Amino acid sequence: MATGRQNINFTDTGYQAINGPNTSGRVAQYRWVSVSGDTGGTLEISINPRQADTGDGWLLVTRGLEPQARGSFNAGDTGIASHVAGDRVRAVKSGATGAGRLYVWLED
Repeated sequence: MATGRQNINFTDTGYQAINGPNTSGRVAQYRWVSVSGDTGGTLEISINPRQADTGDGWLLVTRGLEPQARGSFNAGDTGIASHVAGDRVRAVKSGATGAGRLYVWLED
């Protein structure tokens, strides 16, 4: 059962990368909602232990942007069965000219 949610708003066109706040829990689900423009780009979601994009984190998912792209993670997916503490969800939108919202749900 998801116990927290992060909202990441992409308002710029083209490439945009956003680091969320410190978080704890396990990334359980995500959902992309396109609000305007083209949806032909790519979305990447990763976990990063540092504020800057230093390459210290790990990529959770890369997928093409569709109007209602969504997904969930099971306990064995990409090694994220363990909880994260003090890390940040990082989302990158590239190749799309539109804007949208990314919702990321976390479990304790």
